[in-house]
Amino acid sequence: MLMCYNIIMINPEVSREVITSLTPILLEEATAFTDDVSKYEAYLEDRVLVENAMSAWYRGFDNLNKWSYGDGIYIGSLGGPNSPRTTWNVDAPLFGEEELWTERIDVSLSRKADSESPVVALDFGGGHGLSLMRIGAQEKYRQAIENGSLILAATNLGYEPSKEADEDGYSAVAKSLNARNKQNVDAQDTRGVGHLSRSPEELEFVQNNQDYVQFLDANALELRGSAVTMPDGRPVPLKGNVDFISEQLAVTHTHVPDIALGVFAELLRPKGALHLHTKGPIFIEGSALDEIKVADGRTLEISDKHEYFEQRQMALEVGKAAMTNQLGLKFIEDISFGPLVYSKQ
Repeated sequence: MLMCYNIIMINPEVSREVITSLTPILLEEATAFTDDVSKYEAYLEDRVLVENAMSAWYRGFDNLNKWSYGDGIYIGSLGGPNSPRTTWNVDAPLFGEEELWTERIDVSLSRKADSESPVVALDFGGGHGLSLMRIGAQEKYRQAIENGSLILAATNLGYEPSKEADEDGYSAVAKSLNARNKQNVDAQDTRGVGHLSRSPEELEFVQNNQDYVQFLDANALELRGSAVTMPDGRPVPLKGNVDFISEQLAVTHTHVPDIALGVFAELLRPKGALHLHTKGPIFIEGSALDEIKVADGRTLEISDKHEYFEQRQMALEVGKAAMTNQLGLKFIEDISFGPLVYSKQ
């Protein structure tokens, strides 16, 4: 079985290059959304500082089990809201978003049948990557992963699956889920924050299939400098090599949604697809903190009651415009109760 617990290749210089290259594009697109582009530019600079500061804050503690989609399991019906509370029978067929993903993966695999370059599918903010594991557990995709034709990866902030086993013999993601079980959190928590206890069967499934998913600790600014790896250890840079990106309301939390969408466009190879669930400004959520100290020594107010929040909301629309107007993406469709679908031309 593959051993791909946590693959991180981040070059800090690339983050600066991302900002430098995307800023002129974003400023041009911002003119369609504001009469004061200079204010947008000033807030963009602040939002970059906040994104880095918030990333450092999140990396300071184990926060993955606090998120609604922290388990990365998306098996709710597309006829209604996806439910992070839904447990699954380990033998159950792929369902909901998982079927959309495999349709994309199948097209990419058939298109690249004679290519030495792997199909790369990325779940941005994918948490524990359980839906990716369910895909990787299917014989067809398991074989593709093992022979280097397919790579499944999830990004997180501050979550690094540990190879060291716990007292019950669970390691990596299974160890994290087992630890959460032992916290005795009420599975009926009305916040719906994905605090489910996982059954012994589910833990065993995760233990047996987690190696088919690679995990990257990277925010939107860092992704362009990140890479996944082939079974023989060779790195595959994400930039220009990703066939499919799924975003399941992770962009709602970023302070640089405009840059995040620009980076997604740069990661995709021609004919690659993006599924975007953060559809519009109403999806942007307030920050976990009301203020934060940034690298230049200032303490910035970032609550949803401040103008800063309105700038974050506008930034999402600016990023969407930049993707389609200047960065080579074409809008395909809006799936009801599902994502906005884009394709790289």
